[in-house]
Parts: sequence; structure tokens; C-alpha cells
Amino acid sequence: MSHAAPIITLVRSLVGDRQLPLLVGCCSLSELVQESGGGGGWKPIKLADTTHLDKGPLREWGFDYVEIEAGEVCHFSFL
Repeated sequence: MSHAAPIITLVRSLVGDRQLPLLVGCCSLSELVQESGGGGGWKPIKLADTTHLDKGPLREWGFDYVEIEAGEVCHFSFL
């Protein structure tokens, strides 16, 4: 349980895809299982799933809303 940015970063890191498109909303659930074998990678089962919510996704956020220049956030917008 955490805020959107750390969840996105953690999921991307575990899956091994730093560009994985992912919008995380309030009360969304992500489930990953560790893959068998020597690699130790993680396989996504659910990513930011909101099917358990009657009204669907709420207040989704993702890094797609942020523009970075020279290592600093230079623009932030909502789609």
C-alpha cells in the first residue's frame, strides 16, 4: 500500500521494464508473482486493477503526466 509514484517505480523495477505504461488510482491493486528459475524476475498478474470498485478507477496518476529535463521536473499536467 503506497502512493502512485512509488508503486509505479516498484512495479517497473520488479518487472524489469522502466517504461512500462501504468496508471495507478486510489484503491487499485497490483499483483506480481516471482518467476521460477535463476533469474528472480517477477511476472505481473494484475496491474493497477480496479475491477473490485463499483465506479472503476479513481484519481489515476502516472509518470506520463510529468516531463523531465536535465534531471528535474519541468512540466506537470493531467491528461
